[in-house]
Amino acid sequence: NPFAKFKARFETDLRWLADEGLETFHAYSFATLRQFGACYELAATYLQWLQERTGKALAGPVAAFTDLATGAKTLQFHLARAMARKKPLDLSALDLMAAGWRCGLESLRETFL
Repeated sequence: NPFAKFKARFETDLRWLADEGLETFHAYSFATLRQFGACYELAATYLQWLQERTGKALAGPVAAFTDLATGAKTLQFHLARAMARKKPLDLSALDLMAAGWRCGLESLRETFL
């Protein structure tokens, strides 16, 4: 699960990131959270396209991956706010994203296996 693995690394990176400048923050945020969001937004778009052309029931994974994309964007804004205010960041969103990823993948397996 990429979100569970990322959370462990992210906790460590937050301590380092708090002492870095704005340029480093933007590079880190883009390379992690923004890429997560873009990846799952693209996956949701593809699955929606596939559903329209095959008739396969993919609404569950489409919704799960859309939620992941939205969650990544939201977490990116929360990270920016936490860094600007020098406050701790609540990482529970990553637990929800990990659960959403599992649900999306399980639904895909059921559909295609």
